[in-house]
Amino acid sequence: MKTALLFPPQWYPSQPYLALPTLKAHLESKGHEVDQFDFNIESYEIFLSRGYLDHCVETVQKRLSLPAYTSEEQEVKAVYRDILSDKAFLDSILNEVEDAKNVLRDEERFFQFETYKKAYTTLKMAMKLISYAHYPSRLDLDSFFMMGNPEENLSGILSATADPIRNPFIRMYEDYLLGNVAWDDYGLVGLSIIHIGQVIPGLTLARILRQRFDHLHIVIGGSVFNRHADLLDNKQALFEEFFHSVIVSEGEKPLAELVTHLKTGK
Repeated sequence: MKTALLFPPQWYPSQPYLALPTLKAHLESKGHEVDQFDFNIESYEIFLSRGYLDHCVETVQKRLSLPAYTSEEQEVKAVYRDILSDKAFLDSILNEVEDAKNVLRDEERFFQFETYKKAYTTLKMAMKLISYAHYPSRLDLDSFFMMGNPEENLSGILSATADPIRNPFIRMYEDYLLGNVAWDDYGLVGLSIIHIGQVIPGLTLARILRQRFDHLHIVIGGSVFNRHADLLDNKQALFEEFFHSVIVSEGEKPLAELVTHLKTGK
């Protein structure tokens, strides 16, 4: 039985999270087969692409054509009109986003301040365009926010992880990322959630995996559940809809024991 360790969005793309490689090495030292997947950086790769941004422009156009029922919807429609009418602004983002990513990967251009500043601004504006396509949610280069802080209560979690308009990660997983992994090869999937901006994206991933692959045992870990254990209080539905188990505190020993239990039944 193989184990898959996943790091979900939305975290800083410039700060690789090193706990999962540590867990992988520990499990392998115990004789277990493990693969790890950085869905955070893969999501950025897709979000910050010409194809995805074209899709966001189309989404903004569609949302502009829908009736507005609140003052907030009226206000954002004015922003939609400004965005769509400023062709130079849109072209600058759509045409420059790929090179902007390359600047952050280039050891020379990264340290050229004006070049870096322009690239970083392009990426920030691209994330803002994505946010408008999923208004009132907001994506940035460090986190993900949904109106009303749905991660703080069960009804919010259940609603947010099934809302394809406000939650861009549903489409991200279903249309882009899940198909890249041979899930039938694995028996356990571990997700590490270390930032509050990862709670909804991470639980969205867990929910989809649980719905689609009933052979998988899904375990959640990470410092969010250490610091905010109240997220699990009186939320049995989380264990029914999203995951089978949770690891709090240090993960090496309990995760190795869980893998052994699932493999041997002991």
